[in-house]
Amino acid sequence: MFIFSSLLYLFASAVALAGVLKNLDFQREQVEDTRRRKAQSARAVLPNALSLFMDLARRGLNYNYSFSASGRITGLATDSEISTLALPPEAVEIFRELIENSNDERLRDHLFEILREHQVLVARSKGRGLGGSTSGSSEDYCHVVHWAYLSALTGIIFDYARGETKTLERKLTETTIQGQLHFAKLLFGPEQQECYQGAVDLYFRTYQRRLAN
Repeated sequence: MFIFSSLLYLFASAVALAGVLKNLDFQREQVEDTRRRKAQSARAVLPNALSLFMDLARRGLNYNYSFSASGRITGLATDSEISTLALPPEAVEIFRELIENSNDERLRDHLFEILREHQVLVARSKGRGLGGSTSGSSEDYCHVVHWAYLSALTGIIFDYARGETKTLERKLTETTIQGQLHFAKLLFGPEQQECYQGAVDLYFRTYQRRLAN
């Protein structure tokens, strides 16, 4: 009788454990399905968020400084609210949903880098000055190139975000960053190249260290 009761108890325990495990599996599936749906939803509107971010980064190129027709820094730009450099909340939410829920590690890392660099740049853009000089220092040119780097980081994932490529390629180069300076009409000839090139090399190495591998 004792043996029979023990066997019955073990059987009941096994059935109960099986039920618990099945319930846990079901809960995990629900959580994973929710994550997948959130990532898919955010991915569908990611190109719009990237467009907002690209416009923001290009605005940042001209936020602190005024430039000569040849692309050299000549002074401070007219004061404007730092809030003009803030990313719209809807774009932040799209990035956050993908960072938290996407199974694509490369995409998560890339979006995290974009948000991190944007926060750094907004902080560094507050109260910048030329220290009484009438022309930019190497630090000033580096600040401008930092915005160009952010713009380049954003631009290279458009094809992937639109679904035109299946994998996110690590394809940022010095030329990609220089292209953003050209677009902003800041990089023309050898004279300007010398002003910006050191910072271009710096941020290309930053990209290689953080994202290229």
